[in-house]
Amino acid sequence: MALWSVILFDVWQWTPFVALIALAGLQALPKEPFEAAELDGASTFRVLRTLTFPMLKPVLFLVLVLRTIDSVRLYDAVAVLTRGGPGTVTETMTFYLYRTGLKLFRMDYASTMAIFFLYAMLVASLFALRPLLTQFSSRASEG
Repeated sequence: MALWSVILFDVWQWTPFVALIALAGLQALPKEPFEAAELDGASTFRVLRTLTFPMLKPVLFLVLVLRTIDSVRLYDAVAVLTRGGPGTVTETMTFYLYRTGLKLFRMDYASTMAIFFLYAMLVASLFALRPLLTQFSSRASEG
């Protein structure tokens, strides 16, 4: 139950951010394909499936990467709500680093783990963003 409360708290906290980014992406979509689909008599579901979601895919993917990075570095919700408990059920990596470095006074171990964690997140982000960056570079070379 404690883990679900932390997840619910984090989702509730960051839903407006995701909604604003999605709204900005929706407003940036070109109007012409939607007008053509309306003239062709496409249903709302068909327009969503074949036009809106494919054109909104880079924005949603970027939001997914940003939220993944943010959820991995989650500390405040765990510290305030559960303090990592019961046991270590809700303990995240950042809370573990805090507990190891500042409570158990193992700063050498905590700083090494933090640097390793930073490099792992950097590599994961580069691999995750590579398809998006190649798509943008191919669009730039075409235009």
